[in-house]
Amino acid sequence: MKLKINKTFLLLFAIFLITLFFRFFNYINRWGIASDQARDAIVSSYAIANNSLPLIGPFSASGPFVFGPFMYWFLIIVGHILGFSYLGYWIGLTFFSSLMAFLMFLVGKEIKDNFTGLLLAFFNAISTMQNNLATNLTESALAGIFSVFSLYFFIRSVKYGSFANDFFLGLFTALAINTHPQSIPLGLLLLASILISRNVKKISFLILGFVIPFIPLAIFDLQSNFYESKNILGYFLTAHSSGTEVPKRWLTYLSQTWPQFWSLMLGGNFYISVGLVLLTVLVFLYAIYKKDIQKPILSLAIIYAFIFIILRYFPGQLFGDFVAFLVPLFLILVTWAVVKIKQLNLYAGILIIAVISLTSIYSTFNAINMATNYSWPNAKKLENVLVQEFPKNTKFSVYDFGHTNTQISYPLVYALYLDGKINDSGQKIGINSQIMPGYQLNYFEKDRYTAFFYTLGQNDKTLVKNGWVNVNPSNIYKSVENWYKSDSGK
Repeated sequence: MKLKINKTFLLLFAIFLITLFFRFFNYINRWGIASDQARDAIVSSYAIANNSLPLIGPFSASGPFVFGPFMYWFLIIVGHILGFSYLGYWIGLTFFSSLMAFLMFLVGKEIKDNFTGLLLAFFNAISTMQNNLATNLTESALAGIFSVFSLYFFIRSVKYGSFANDFFLGLFTALAINTHPQSIPLGLLLLASILISRNVKKISFLILGFVIPFIPLAIFDLQSNFYESKNILGYFLTAHSSGTEVPKRWLTYLSQTWPQFWSLMLGGNFYISVGLVLLTVLVFLYAIYKKDIQKPILSLAIIYAFIFIILRYFPGQLFGDFVAFLVPLFLILVTWAVVKIKQLNLYAGILIIAVISLTSIYSTFNAINMATNYSWPNAKKLENVLVQEFPKNTKFSVYDFGHTNTQISYPLVYALYLDGKINDSGQKIGINSQIMPGYQLNYFEKDRYTAFFYTLGQNDKTLVKNGWVNVNPSNIYKSVENWYKSDSGK
């Protein structure tokens, strides 16, 4: 009996291998550990070591409110699976991102057929922005992954109307929003689903799924005198009039901001990506004229247009990571348009796929080869200096002057913590980017970062009074998780 080979599965598995290649190639130079990434790794490691479950995430850079805890929960799961290793959290996120090849295939299959699924999975594999996000331990990257699940269940909800699809649509949309509030515009998926179905039971399952991920933030809100809800409301009500809004001219928004984003999402080239978007719009209008467009794609195109306009009036700054939640939707719409063109003219479709593939791969390889990890080698170098400077088995308690040198201090603390060289009662070491008269200078580093290392002899109260902030894992954890409690030491 001959073994029947599923060609679609073989092609999908090949695309998965391609995804793994682009996600992990030159990995040692690509994984990022700036202050935010180091902080999240430290908080997650401390939570694992102390059997704690974070209730909230870090503060947003946009305003005085916090994220949900799901990035930390994800990293804690990864940490339990892979154990303590300096790359473990990053590898977990990158591999999870790689698995999206299979989910993107399912999305494309729901939209049209197996070929659409395979093409969508392939475009996701070679997208420069998707590959950049996959190696960056940020809330934006995880929110972008959750958005793929949201889109998948939205399409299924529109097509099949299952209660389970509505529940998971609500659940993953809320997870994306909780992980990073940049994903709030995905709420339009819920609104569209409600308007399409108009079924009370379906809406109930949608709301149930949406509410569950907000439970940790709701508990935090009750414990903190409604800190989260008051500040989020205040931010959106006053940002446009408070002088903090980042201005966005329509001309710049259309001619520079989005073309740059699109070129990173797919195409790799400013002009090719703009042409690709214009082609997608033309195919969309042609399909409407011919009445040959399915409800899921029509809904997604309208939602994308609304989000495009909404982000124009968003008061904060737009940058690549901020639109991570929108990359899968963009890839879906472009893939659908390319497949439509291929149906109309096989050779035109093949030519467009070839051009997109070549320019995207070229862009992605450039980004991969240009990547350099400065922070971790620098942290390890500084750790070795401390180890050589002090007696064997010395443990350290690290202080950051003014809490303004976290680009240096946080990665260093992460390195020391992994090697068991951190202790709250250990040798006090101070870090600052400027010379500090009156302190014993141990080491001076002037490479990518300028850092002065000092031996600190004062007690904690004197150090705090003089502007030193302890950045040991216990204090970083308190500053993220327990800052609002009357006794932050608990």
